[in-house]
Amino acid sequence: MKKLMIVSVVLLSLSLCFQGAEKKPRPFETVKVPPLNPIKNPVFEKTVLDNGLQVYFFEKHELPLISLTAMIRGGGVDESKAGQAELFGEVLRSGGTKSMSGDKVDEFLENIGAEIETYSGDAAVTVRAKMLRENREEVIPLFVEFLVSPAFPEEKIQLAKTQMNSQISRRNDNVNGLARREFMKLVYGADSPYASQLEYADVEALERIDLLRFHDKFFRPEQTIIAVVGDFDTPEMKETFGKLLGGWKNGTIAPAFAVPNIPEPKASVSFIEKNDVEQSTILLGHLGLRLDDPDYPAVNMLSEVLGGGMASRIFTQVRTLKGLAYGAGGYMMPAYDHKGAFYFYTSTKPESTREALQTILDEIKKVRTGKVTDEELTRARDGYMNSFAFEFDSTEKIARRMLLYKFYGYPEKFNEELRGKIEKVTADDILAAAGKHLFDDKLAVLVVGKKEVRDQLGSFGSVGVIDITIPDQPVKEVLPEPTPETMKKGTELLKAAAVKVGEKQLTDLKNFSFECTTTMKTPMGDFSVKQKGLFVFPDKSRVEIESPMGKIEEVVKGSEGYRTMNGRKKVIPESQLKEAKRSLYLSLAGANILRDVISGKLQGQYIGPKEIDSRKAELVVVTIENAPVKLYIAEGMLIGVGTRQNTHEGPKDLVEVYGDFRVVQGLLVPFVRRTFDGGNVSEQTFYSSAALNVEPQAADKEALGLK
Repeated sequence: MKKLMIVSVVLLSLSLCFQGAEKKPRPFETVKVPPLNPIKNPVFEKTVLDNGLQVYFFEKHELPLISLTAMIRGGGVDESKAGQAELFGEVLRSGGTKSMSGDKVDEFLENIGAEIETYSGDAAVTVRAKMLRENREEVIPLFVEFLVSPAFPEEKIQLAKTQMNSQISRRNDNVNGLARREFMKLVYGADSPYASQLEYADVEALERIDLLRFHDKFFRPEQTIIAVVGDFDTPEMKETFGKLLGGWKNGTIAPAFAVPNIPEPKASVSFIEKNDVEQSTILLGHLGLRLDDPDYPAVNMLSEVLGGGMASRIFTQVRTLKGLAYGAGGYMMPAYDHKGAFYFYTSTKPESTREALQTILDEIKKVRTGKVTDEELTRARDGYMNSFAFEFDSTEKIARRMLLYKFYGYPEKFNEELRGKIEKVTADDILAAAGKHLFDDKLAVLVVGKKEVRDQLGSFGSVGVIDITIPDQPVKEVLPEPTPETMKKGTELLKAAAVKVGEKQLTDLKNFSFECTTTMKTPMGDFSVKQKGLFVFPDKSRVEIESPMGKIEEVVKGSEGYRTMNGRKKVIPESQLKEAKRSLYLSLAGANILRDVISGKLQGQYIGPKEIDSRKAELVVVTIENAPVKLYIAEGMLIGVGTRQNTHEGPKDLVEVYGDFRVVQGLLVPFVRRTFDGGNVSEQTFYSSAALNVEPQAADKEALGLK
């Protein structure tokens, strides 16, 4: 009894302590956060040269640095050929000027710690430079040369086109980039320059003359504005720009600029099948506002409450309460001279795709019919204001922002006005903005995921399937039409080659184990890796690769494939898997091809004599998956295979040449393989061991599903 009374007293005392503690404010609640400092535009001077060029000077002396930013009107929406502006923005810098090559520019800038960069956007080309004050007399004239006398050498154009082709070949590998690209087409229209998509044919059509014409048309002093920020004397800098650019003229007719028409949004439900992803990627939205729209401040707060951050409604419902995804949210991204767009997004397990999408739709509908709470509005406003401040925490950032405002015709103090309007947004303003600008019945919905996900989307409307197949690059070579005579001769040559290497061994071939060293030529020098693995015919392989980055395991199993490195397993993208399967089919000097010829599944078309690697050969063409494969036969042996492959540099015509044939268990096997790219050897493989029809190791059995 006594113990019970003591326990009761202790509990009562603790209760009183906690009650008292609850009445006292916690330490962090007593901290008074002062209001954010007002945004103050830096002092600057402006000069307009006689030719119409505008230059803004922002003088500050904290550090001995000077930065230059030039914006020239004319970009992707104004180009006359697809890809013209993108190629221009790349080669403008890489090609250098008429007085200094791009490579010399790189060397010069690196030696003095300076920078010059260029790029093209929708409406403008931007040229930027950064330097130490002591180097201004060297760098500023070079910066000016990029404006008035760029070189555009042919070799840099071809290099940039190769890089553009590389981007096209890999554009479907990243699911987020793929989803955003196709979503932009749904929002702006597939033909809109704001949703443009390059193809190999577009890149092939671009020429040096297109870059010269772009420069002649758009690089004009009256269409150019420059901001100079840093440690300089303004009168001296005015004089410098007057001397360097005062005589800049452009005698061509000034172009007319117009913002492309954007069609009204339409509701749609679209699906992209992508079976090499583990989750469904969901995007939905529609057209939004310009940055200067009177309703933008309220819409901005609307998007913050709805999808901005971990406390937003969408994140709370999708992630916190339902556990459907790691991330979810949305925002309204405005544009300066055209309507921006609403974006809402998440990624979820395939089986929860419908629920995740419905949850986002429910939150969009709710925010249109009921006011947000004071707590939500305060949190959204504070979050925006705190991040907004970091956009104006240096003179250089403010100068660049003012340059954008000037370029697009915004008021000089637009940033101050926007902040003031954000501070005054009320819950009623947000409700009104939601009813006026956010439409749950005009949303474009896009889902990227596995095949079975499509069946979950029918309840949201008629589902359209988007084809993301990349059109092949135009092939210049045209093969002659086959005739019974050429088909007979071609097939006979291949059958004879099969007999010579070992017809019975080919027929009985089950697998092929090997060890080899492959050396690849790269811009940084030769790169070698050691490999060992097992090919299981016709469509399975497991290869271990020892590279400078670590050990890599690559597994291809029919329509599936993955790579493992440092314990991390990653699915091989569909485009790369296709090439891996093709490579597997052509392995062992075209063993699969010869097997199919023996069985009668494949016929060859004789083309005629052809020289390969300084050897005379007979060319035979077979068709595999609707694509021609060239087979080179010399002295009755298949010594080379030519294919068109999607490489990291885009589609290329590659030829593999075989040598050093040795007898392995009755089959002639090449121990040397060289890959030719445009007549040059790009890769060499030397085999150190090879064996046929081996007992697979435990790791091979597990990875490839072998018994």
